[in-house]
Amino acid sequence: MLDAAVARLGRGEVLVVDSALGARVAAGVLHDVKRKLSAGALVGDNVSATLAPAIYSAVPGLWDSYRLISWLQPDARFPALAHAMAALGRVCESLSDAEQRLQRALSPAWLPSGLDADPQGHLLALNGFNGTRYARHTDVAGRPRRKLSLIYYPLVEPPWRPGDGGELVVLEGSGRERRVEPRADRVVLFHSELTHEVLPCRVARVSLTRWALGRGERRAPPPKRLDLSPQCTSDMCRAAVSAKRNG
Repeated sequence: MLDAAVARLGRGEVLVVDSALGARVAAGVLHDVKRKLSAGALVGDNVSATLAPAIYSAVPGLWDSYRLISWLQPDARFPALAHAMAALGRVCESLSDAEQRLQRALSPAWLPSGLDADPQGHLLALNGFNGTRYARHTDVAGRPRRKLSLIYYPLVEPPWRPGDGGELVVLEGSGRERRVEPRADRVVLFHSELTHEVLPCRVARVSLTRWALGRGERRAPPPKRLDLSPQCTSDMCRAAVSAKRNG
């Protein structure tokens, strides 16, 4: 199973694992996220609070990618989140060992020399605020050492249903677009060179992302793809555009 996963990831395929950590963990992560949210531990990541009014007024499209985030390290006060982080870490360790044993690269940008943990930790993100999305990008544009991307979707309330939006769309190595629904207790894996985006969503969408880093030197410069084309999919963007026109 690991051997096949290494081969598929190396070809630029997206791997999806359902019922990954169990319903209790998926519900527990939601509980921990609620506690962090009520404590004010999740903050907007697009612009600083001081500059936000001026920047959002000048570039209303930034509202479309608005989300609340927190960089996490394992914390016993949030046991379900800690359990999920440890599980993603074990997946990375197993894939690292398999890559080196097989001498088959998980990513075309790296030699098969294994994976290192990202010292920055895990990214917890909450979005889906009235049509927000996340623009098309690659995970290596800002941090070129990223080699493997892993995303965990916990339970959300109400549960995600078709039509809610928020799907992850990844351009696989074959050129095919793979659309992945953010269903509860689902883990998604792909190598970090792949271009991807999050479609507009109007319900709560929670994700926990871990990146594993490459060892040694990259084989090629990282692709720097970022779609900044204006779309204005969120109510917040439309309101900012209206205010700008009427101001």
